[in-house]
Amino acid sequence: MTDNEVNAAILDAARNEGSKLHKFSRRIFNREHFKLVHKTKPSDMERSSKAGEDLFCTLCEEFGEDNFKRDKLVQEGSTQDFPVELRNGEVVSSLSQSAHLDRIPAVAFDNVFADISACGGAVAWLKSNREQTISQTG
Repeated sequence: MTDNEVNAAILDAARNEGSKLHKFSRRIFNREHFKLVHKTKPSDMERSSKAGEDLFCTLCEEFGEDNFKRDKLVQEGSTQDFPVELRNGEVVSSLSQSAHLDRIPAVAFDNVFADISACGGAVAWLKSNREQTISQTG
């Protein structure tokens, strides 16, 4: 299958409201992708370890769950330990050769994205209710 065939199929589905892929194809073709409406900050996590989850769930209740997506990652085992071959041929741990590798923080993020149709309302709601929602769940 070629790129042109894929693009043609996306266009067909975007134009055909009866297609089961219409909603998704329309988003791709018209560049109506979900927009970032909330990025959990470290200070939020200090107040409540479930801050991102609680905001996401509350937004889904307020505006409908089909309008929101959540992207979360908390990296486990962030140690940058890998074998390093020294010039003399000896293989040692990277941690024994660097004072910095064991201080690299783990990757962690918790983002909420909104469908373009719900984006304005979600941003306004977050401005008014974000702090209160995090405080209630802490």
